[in-house]
Parts: sequence; C-alpha cells; structure tokens
Amino acid sequence: MQDKNMFKTITKTHFFLSPLTRKTATYNSLLAEVLRRATPSFPTTKKLENKLQELYSAKISFSTYKRGETHVIAASLEQVADEFLPEPIAEISGNILNEAVFNQTSFNHEYVEQEKANLKLRIAAIINNKAQYAQKRCIEEMFGDNPYAINSDGYADIIDGITPEGLYDYYKNTFLNLPYATFTSNDETVSVIPNDLPPLNFPMLPIAKAKNITEKEDLNQSKLSMGFTTGIGSDEEHDYFILTVFNAIFGGSPYSKLFNNVREKLSLAYSVSSQVERFKGAIFVNAGIDANGFKPAYDEIIKQLDEIKNGNFTESEISAAKEGITNNLKSICDMQFAYQDFLLRQHLAGRPTDEQIEQIINGVNNVTKDEICDIAKRMQLHTVFLLEGSVS
Repeated sequence: MQDKNMFKTITKTHFFLSPLTRKTATYNSLLAEVLRRATPSFPTTKKLENKLQELYSAKISFSTYKRGETHVIAASLEQVADEFLPEPIAEISGNILNEAVFNQTSFNHEYVEQEKANLKLRIAAIINNKAQYAQKRCIEEMFGDNPYAINSDGYADIIDGITPEGLYDYYKNTFLNLPYATFTSNDETVSVIPNDLPPLNFPMLPIAKAKNITEKEDLNQSKLSMGFTTGIGSDEEHDYFILTVFNAIFGGSPYSKLFNNVREKLSLAYSVSSQVERFKGAIFVNAGIDANGFKPAYDEIIKQLDEIKNGNFTESEISAAKEGITNNLKSICDMQFAYQDFLLRQHLAGRPTDEQIEQIINGVNNVTKDEICDIAKRMQLHTVFLLEGSVS
C-alpha cells in the first residue's frame, strides 16, 4: 500500500468521544481552540509556538467533528521522526501535547474571549456558504430531535454564557472523563491504545413519508438538498460495501449518473453530488440549480435513482466506481491523520482496527450488479430542502 519509510514524520493523536448535545458541541468546539493556545509550561501562545519551532517545526492541532451522534475531539502532534534528526525530540514534543490535553491548570481570560469571538464568527459564516447551509437545514429537518441534527461547531447563544472558569470546570470534570483512543503512526506502523473506547450503535431513522421544506432568499441560484434513508447500519459490512459502490454510480464521483446526466447532459445543475453518512444509514444529494430549476432537477435526480433500481447501468460504470473507491481507499494511507481517522471509524463501526484496507477493497470488488439494484430499491426519500433563489 505504501513504501516503507515513506514518511519522515510521526503523528500522534488523542481522539476523545463526547455525547453530542447543544452544550457539549459548543463547549468542545471552544475548548479545542483554547487548549491549543498555551500550556502551563508555555503559558502564552508565542512561547508555545517558539518552543514548537525549536523542535524542528513540530505542530500541535485540535479539531472537532461529529460521527453520527458522537462528537469527536482530536488532538494531534506532528513532528519529524527522531531517526532523521541530530537529536531526539519525540519525548519532549509528546510531553507538550500531553500537557496541552491532560494537564491544563487554568484558562487565560484573554484567550477564552478571543476564541469565543472566533467561534461565533465561524458559526455565523455558515449562512454565507449556501450549499453548506442547505445541507445543514436538510439534516436538521430530517433528524429533528435526534442528536445528529446538532451543529458540530455549537451555538452562539451558549457561547455567550461561557466563562473561563466555567470552561475550565467543564474541562476538568467532563472532558477529561471522556473515553478516548490514542493513535501513533510512523511509516506503516500504527499503534492503538483504545482506552475502553466503545463501538457506536446508532438507531436508523424510520421510513416516513417524504417532507418538503422551502426557504426563500435573494439569490441567483437555488440550493437543493435531499436526504434518503437506506436502513443500512454502519456495522453491516457487506451491505456497506454495496452502498459505497451504489453511491459512486449514483452521484458520489465525477463519472456518476447525477454528474453525467443532471449536470453535463441536461445542464439542470451547476453542481450535483451524493454522499453517504455511514453512521446514520443516510445518503444526501446536494445540487446548485437555477432559481426556477427545482422541478426538472428534482425529477431527473429521482429518474437516475430509478435507473439504478431497474438495472440500467453498465459493467463499465460498476468498474469505474470500484476503481475510484479503490484509489480513494489507497490514498488514505498517504496521510497519517487520515489513516488514524479511518481506523477510528472502523472501530466505531464495530469493525476490527486490524482489518486492512486491502480487505475492504476486496469486499468492494466482490459487489455484484444485482446487489447494487437491491440496495437502490432500499433508498427512501425522507426530506427535501430547497433554499429557493429569486427568479430573474
């Protein structure tokens, strides 16, 4: 999959798993930004950055995102491997990461207020990305009170009430008690410390009559987001392989039916694609269309789904889908953090972390045309969200 000694760096990541609520999403997102600013040994951002620079430009980063109904907080260290340096630094840099994550003693008021302001700007900015906003609203309408509907970055009204003391209390009494896994990668070796990290077991949405929601805005384009249920759980191994191939044929690749027909052949969309949400058994179709172009685009998207249900696709389309999936899987190995996140997803889906990418590729390649048709027939349209632009 990759050449030995391809990497000259080591990446170490602590992945924390938090329940996803409005409060935890907000506190975790703010906490991730504050934790990266300083440590007790390096109490200002400048001192911390200077020290990392001394360590041959080592980097510490924090990120948050959701996996189904769980909020993930990732704390990573990337550094040049000791064997390529005139002096060893792994222990020193690792201690800095651990101090930032596990041994903070207080939170600087200035940093907390700065990061509160930055986070509020990030949350507010989503309205400026209309495609992202449309999918966010589709998810909110589709999942309702289910935690998956919660915005991963959090909520401005909660940010306003967070004090440095309150954030530190959350860090000590909630964050540090979360289950987590530690991954350390160098070359082809990935060591995992699971810390009793549980697999995730997410309930699927029940099949329901499709609902349509429209919001109007003064735009040159409309943004369409369609949510489908599949009934396929993240631990259903072979069905997930089939779903992945189906999605690549449907709209998940530049050679898909949605791209070739809705966009290229019929010019009904400026952009159109589909994506799988593995941990909720859902597929979303997102499209940018003319302000008055909803019905023809919608009808063609449904028509292309019906084409797959009826077996109107070729072996060459299947081969192209499998080849694209294979290339994407192989590329994961080229990025240490991406590979760690892949292993985390495998674990959370109830799959063994020692399951090699080659095994998954074999599973994808064993998917048949009849299986793809059967999966397509399980697709049920649940929610249609249209951000409707003005008709010129």
